[in-house]
Amino acid sequence: MDIQFAYNLERMLYYINGEDSSKLVPVMAEVEKQYRYEDNASGAALPQEMVSKIQEVFSSVVVSDFDTLETIKRVYLSTRGEVLLCPHSAIAVHAGQKEFAYLQHERDDMKVVCVLTAHPCKFEDCVRRALFPEGMYLYI
Repeated sequence: MDIQFAYNLERMLYYINGEDSSKLVPVMAEVEKQYRYEDNASGAALPQEMVSKIQEVFSSVVVSDFDTLETIKRVYLSTRGEVLLCPHSAIAVHAGQKEFAYLQHERDDMKVVCVLTAHPCKFEDCVRRALFPEGMYLYI
């Protein structure tokens, strides 16, 4: 899977602009320059109107490496080994449980859903660091 270009960005901009693709053309032209490594590429600045619309719908959090590893371990232990998260999924779970908890207090009907993204065996080193921080491994 090639994730170097975030096609979801274009889709999101399309929908927040009322499905008016003409508003996307100049923005996406600047974004495309970044991925073609053009000399005059300087990034794509979104008009403030687009930024405001995005902020109405989306929020974000930062999850540290420490919190990612702790979430992998906490979920694994709390489920008695039945759920083992990959680092991407652990970030989503941490954000959902800790960072967005305040939103749930404001709205009783709000639910947080974390879509788990990958199998943990793809991230063996990270999972080992989370479960065995002293470097002690259990081989079965």
